Amino acid sequence: MPVSPTYPGVYVQEIPSGVRTIVGVGTSIAMFIGTSKSGPMGTPIQCTSYLDFTRNFSEDPAGGSLAEYVKMFFLNGGTECYVMRIANGAGQSIVVLQNELATPVLRLRAKNFGLVGETIRANVSYSGPQPEATFNIDLFEWVTDPAGNRVQQNRESWKNLSMDPNSPAFAPDFLTQNSKLVDATIDGGAPAPGAGFSLSGRAVSDTGGFQANWGGLFGSTVNTNRFQISVGGSPYVDVDLSAIVVPIGDAAAATAIQNAIQTAFTNQGILGVTVAVTFPLSATSPTRRLRIAPNGSGIPSCTALTSSPRFPSAPAP
Repeated sequence: MPVSPTYPGVYVQEIPSGVRTIVGVGTSIAMFIGTSKSGPMGTPIQCTSYLDFTRNFSEDPAGGSLAEYVKMFFLNGGTECYVMRIANGAGQSIVVLQNELATPVLRLRAKNFGLVGETIRANVSYSGPQPEATFNIDLFEWVTDPAGNRVQQNRESWKNLSMDPNSPAFAPDFLTQNSKLVDATIDGGAPAPGAGFSLSGRAVSDTGGFQANWGGLFGSTVNTNRFQISVGGSPYVDVDLSAIVVPIGDAAAATAIQNAIQTAFTNQGILGVTVAVTFPLSATSPTRRLRIAPNGSGIPSCTALTSSPRFPSAPAP
């Protein structure tokens, strides 16, 4: 250590030698490079048991002899090795999911290179609480069991995914981070996210007068008046339109429905939620639909309806 002189004299300072002790390293660590039916491509993976190997790579001999050699290594006393999968010209299988307008929106790419990606299947459903805004994806692989039967393997089920970039369940990020089968990205041809709204599934004729056409669907003379609505991710509230006397014009009807919705939120103690209600005329036929959208800069642009016997909501285009 350094000497701190305090008085005149001769001091001795010992300086450590530059010679370093040679530290022993393991000489039994093996490296296996070869082909396999599945597994990370071109990346050495540490394996301390054959079970480690099977978790990362395939045991199927149709993909090569890599599994056989690694298994013999551990059976003969090996304790640690690195395995790297290689292939000539291998690619990743891709499928593109489309929206209702047949526009590509979500691209799924197999995590594993090679033909194993062709065994992956994706099933999309809308059975969640907000089918207008969320969806589900079930993933699995088709494999052949020892009896020669095709069976589903490595099933994954991801619920209530969203295409909203601000959602914690944003499909591209959520699937890429959590799925062991696929990565997901927004397709290059996907439209930019827009303001969401709910649109009645039934198109109502615009000939013969608004009151005559819509009076049999909601208002004081019928019993199909109750539905639930969520705006911008809010809790669902019950809305009752039975007190409305359907007027002659669509503008007055829209205002009455708008007031009924906002009153329902206020009664539940949910303040600051406002909506815009319209009856837009179709550009292709003489019909109208009921459209409900958030109204206000502080409200996320997402509206969802449930339990509406005559006004089933449709996903926003």
